[in-house]
Amino acid sequence: MITASTFDPSSFINGVAAISATKVSSTTASIAPRITSVALAKTAPQRGRTLFDTLAEPFAVHVHDDQRLGARVVISTALDLARTCVAALDPVEPYPPWREPLLEYRVRCYTATDHPRREAAEADLAEWRALR
Repeated sequence: MITASTFDPSSFINGVAAISATKVSSTTASIAPRITSVALAKTAPQRGRTLFDTLAEPFAVHVHDDQRLGARVVISTALDLARTCVAALDPVEPYPPWREPLLEYRVRCYTATDHPRREAAEADLAEWRALR
């Protein structure tokens, strides 16, 4: 679990890469496309943005919605925060998955964009940390 005050996608990617080097499982296989997506967004921001925009639309019969929306959030960490984070987080609001890196990213996003959800995001993160 990432416990830093800000979400660092590079440490997330390195951790998953270490896991995948030792054991390939269905979990690792489902995370691998996200790692590739972030690498693409960092090295070719225009292509990363195209992928981000493409993933905005649901697949047929909403198959893999959780993975698609999660990939958008992860890709947004490598793109311009103010231009992509709110669009990436909108589909999971007002009840986002309670994972510390995501809750931290919400606070960072809504603070950077002076979004009305900032206070709720800060309260959710504080509650998460109080429960640990």
